[in-house]
Amino acid sequence: MPPEFKQTLIENAPTFLDEARDPEHLAFDLEWIRGFSKPALLTFGDQSPPTFAPIVAKLTEALPHVEVLTFRGAGHIPHATHPDAYVETIMAFIRKYPA
Repeated sequence: MPPEFKQTLIENAPTFLDEARDPEHLAFDLEWIRGFSKPALLTFGDQSPPTFAPIVAKLTEALPHVEVLTFRGAGHIPHATHPDAYVETIMAFIRKYPA
């Protein structure tokens, strides 16, 4: 991990703790999410914390036009650990659904 990125994580630690202590931090409004009609791309790593897969599954059920991509060998931040593959994935999705 690049030193600048590591420093950003350290500086964001207090915010992370505040969010983790919030009893509503994992709550989201599925009805509101169902109203999102544009194509959506959900990504996560197969090494992500175990709480991520059920969240992605619930979002996948709620979103009417969704694609899910799992990055092998990646954790919570595939855009940082697998940047080339992540950019390729995002660009392919954008090309698939031009504005």
